[in-house]
Amino acid sequence: MANVPTVIMGRRNEVLAWNPLGHLLVAGHTDLDAPSRPFDRPNLTRMLFLDPHTKDLYRNWRDEASLAVASLRFIAAQHQDDAELT
Repeated sequence: MANVPTVIMGRRNEVLAWNPLGHLLVAGHTDLDAPSRPFDRPNLTRMLFLDPHTKDLYRNWRDEASLAVASLRFIAAQHQDDAELT
C-alpha cells in the first residue's frame, strides 16, 4: 500500500507499523523506524497529550482529547488484565 498512508496500531494506540506516507501523516517528526523497536514505539494517545507538534495537528484538540480518553476507558474495561494499559 505504498500510495496511501497506512498505520497499524495496537489496542493501546501504539504504532506497530507504518509506511512512509503514514509516518509523515501522523508523526513525521519522529524516527521512521521507531515502530520496529518495542521500547521506542510511538503511542498516538500519549503524543496527543504530551507532544506539542501532535497537539497542533488538531483544530479541535479538546474534542479529540475527550474522544481519546473515552476510547482508553472503553479499552481498559475490555482488557482489565492489561497491566501496561493500566
